[in-house]
Amino acid sequence: QIRMILLTGSDDLAGIRNAIQAGVKGILSKNISKTELQRAINAVGEGSSYFSNDIMQLLSQLPIVESSFSTKEVLSDREMEVLKLIAQSFT
Repeated sequence: QIRMILLTGSDDLAGIRNAIQAGVKGILSKNISKTELQRAINAVGEGSSYFSNDIMQLLSQLPIVESSFSTKEVLSDREMEVLKLIAQSFT
């Protein structure tokens, strides 16, 4: 299985969401330190996800939609994983 990390200079929330839906396991800003890049590579290499703090802040802006559907029907498995990480303040 290929694990991808995206380095981005964009703050386009739709693009970030599309990358996550496409299977990207880590998203980092281009202005991160070498240390944070190493942490991200290690985390993703071990099967975890990793998002830099500014990306996590963008993801926290995703609207929460209330409906009669269960969360599982509205969000993909990957989106649920990211949502759980956000709730745990994990980056």
